[in-house]
Amino acid sequence: LPEAYVFETGTNVWRTFDAWPPKGVKKTPLFLLADGKLGAAPPPAAAGAGEDGDSYVSDPKKPVPYRAKHSDRIDSDYMTEDQRFASRRTDVLTYATPPLTADVTLGGPIEANLWVSTTGTDADFVVKLIDVYPENFADPEPNPTGVRMGGYQQLVRGEVMRGKFRKSFEKPEAFKPGEPTLVHFT
Repeated sequence: LPEAYVFETGTNVWRTFDAWPPKGVKKTPLFLLADGKLGAAPPPAAAGAGEDGDSYVSDPKKPVPYRAKHSDRIDSDYMTEDQRFASRRTDVLTYATPPLTADVTLGGPIEANLWVSTTGTDADFVVKLIDVYPENFADPEPNPTGVRMGGYQQLVRGEVMRGKFRKSFEKPEAFKPGEPTLVHFT
């Protein structure tokens, strides 16, 4: 029997695999680069973001919502909601590749390694992998809800890491203000 059944969203097909992640999968690291770029090659030491890195101000009284519309429950459409609402915020860092010139298939876990520093003792981090549709992408027909697909930002994967649990879920650990710290999660 197959080890894994996976629904491939782009082709609308179920796939079966003898192992998960599939054998022969090529790991492809992506690096956060200066000027909001995301690339497959690490930045040269002198050309990186520098010791200061990229920064934003987070106000605990104005947390980043997980979706654009406010609700007291998780609606069934939150996974398909356009993610543009988050990238417009000043307390969110966004990194992007140049437009892709060929199809890309993702399989298996995605890992994030973030070097972070905070002025506080706790912080939560959310990493989202988002597919940005071309500006000229056609709207669906019929289109009763008036959705605009040009520039649509589709959530591919996303995960939250509570910073105090970065080393262990059993033993929370505070950040030391101003000290660069690795936050790794899958």
